[in-house]
Order: sequence, then structure tokens, then C-alpha cells
Amino acid sequence: MASEKLPAGGGGVPLMANSPMAPQSKMQAVSSLTLYGEFPGAPTVEHRRKLYRALTALAERRISSDDTQTAAEILAYLLCQSDMDVDTLYRADDLFADLAGRICPRVIYDAREFAADMDLATMVEYLRDVFSPDRN
Repeated sequence: MASEKLPAGGGGVPLMANSPMAPQSKMQAVSSLTLYGEFPGAPTVEHRRKLYRALTALAERRISSDDTQTAAEILAYLLCQSDMDVDTLYRADDLFADLAGRICPRVIYDAREFAADMDLATMVEYLRDVFSPDRN
């Protein structure tokens, strides 16, 4: 598949380098997070699923950029969500399992602890801070 590449260090989960929802830069990541602000009131299940797909694509980009901690945090959060569509759930689970086999177990543990009680609004705010252009 021409648009896919395997992650560094082997592994079997291809990264969608040309995914239309995969942010290419910090500014695009922040723009992706504005999806959250487009929903009046509480996001519907379909809106949340759209955000979950965007977050999965963002995690893929973080893996390809060697930002494994942020990727692990995003994926751990996603795996705690009960209203994800099956395809996104499988993709997030595959990415998390592959990542868990390649990085320090403490990072995985911390990501799970970090995500355990987090809601969508808190996750979006956290990621806006992570990808803020003002952050060094």
C-alpha cells in the first residue's frame, strides 16, 4: 500500500501517513481539536465518534513523529470509551498494543492512569495545551 509505512522498530501496524484526518503539524492538530467546539451543547454519539476517529489519526501521527508518550495517552483515553465505533476501536487497540510492545512499560502504565477518569472535554483541553504554538 503506497500511502502506508511501518512504524520504526518493526511492528506490524501500518501508519496512515496520508490519512486525510492525520494532522501534519501542531497547528493542524489544534485545528482538528476545534471539531469539539463545533458541537452546540453536549456532542452526540456520532460527533464523539468523529472526534475519536480524529484522535486515532492524531495518535498515529504522534507515533510517526516519535512522540510516543502523547500517542499512548490518546490511545489509552480512546480505549476507555464505550461508544467508539468498532473500526476505530480496533485501530486504536492495534496501535496501543504495538506501541506497548515498543516503549517503556511505565509510559503505558502512566498513560492508562492518566486516561482512566478523563472526559472528552478534558482530553481536548489537554491536547490543545500540548499542541499550543506557545508551548516550547
